[in-house]
Amino acid sequence: MKIIILRERCTGLANCVGVAPEVFELDKEGRAVVMDPLNADDHTLLRAARGCTQQAIILLDDQGHQVYP
Repeated sequence: MKIIILRERCTGLANCVGVAPEVFELDKEGRAVVMDPLNADDHTLLRAARGCTQQAIILLDDQGHQVYP
């Protein structure tokens, strides 16, 4: 699954980091970045994206179709 973070929406609450710390971290600006999308299964990535209160995380399947939101 491909992860796109809309940085202009990210407020740095770090809900995604709480769900998948092996995938997400906050950068020096306090915004989420993807470290390694292969470190979690699709279910965990979906939970992390759903946990983003700003809907700053977009998930695409392997064919490029948007899965979330």
